[in-house]
Amino acid sequence: MKNNFLIKLIQLSSGLKTTTRSLSNFGKDVLRMTEMTIRKANYDRKMLDKKISIFVNDVGSQVKLFGFYRESLPTIGTLTPDQFVEQCKSNWQKLNDLIKTREILNEAVMKANGAFSAEVGPTIEVKNYNEDAPRKVSIAIAIARKNYYSNTLRPLFASIQSKFQKFSHVYETRSNELKNSLMAQVNSQYGSDSNAAPKARIEYQNAIAKDYNLILLNPLDIGTVVAKNLEEIDDYIANIDSLISNATETNKVVVDL
Repeated sequence: MKNNFLIKLIQLSSGLKTTTRSLSNFGKDVLRMTEMTIRKANYDRKMLDKKISIFVNDVGSQVKLFGFYRESLPTIGTLTPDQFVEQCKSNWQKLNDLIKTREILNEAVMKANGAFSAEVGPTIEVKNYNEDAPRKVSIAIAIARKNYYSNTLRPLFASIQSKFQKFSHVYETRSNELKNSLMAQVNSQYGSDSNAAPKARIEYQNAIAKDYNLILLNPLDIGTVVAKNLEEIDDYIANIDSLISNATETNKVVVDL
């Protein structure tokens, strides 16, 4: 009987039955209202989990969220800086949409498993800091969300954070190398004495500086945004146990023995 129970929810209209690594697959997802069995919703939710995991694993390679370029060569791959920034924003929005839709699927399924309510924080979104007011969900949903945040979402955000930290180290290292190369080139022309022909020295340095200057592109402020989302997840995990405990102590069930 349970598998025949139909539920109304928002689902992704395409791409749910594939785990392709093509970014174009993420872009084809469209939200619409539909009906499906709980079994189908569970399957689609698992497929979304795989897509989210693949997306995060590809950050830094196929999925671009940050980058840098040399000022004298304003391209990143085949993209201009402006195009790259728009791609970063689009990728971040796609990740947010996947996570939100996964939560909608999960919540629709879990509503059939519990009738009691607990006051919990809002669903965490990755694109912005979430300032929505708390709302009531079933205990089953609260527990499922805690497990999802602990076991899946937090490790994914931590992975993005780690990749950004490694990227930042590469950027800083390369920037310092180029600065040293710039000074070496200037010294090769004017000597190591900075007081020798100071005006000509500065003019020459400014003229060639673009060849040694890296421009950082981090339009989403990934370091700050991911850290904030990790903080919200940790707060949710820390608080939910006491909320659930209180709900289970104050609500009653009728057991037919």
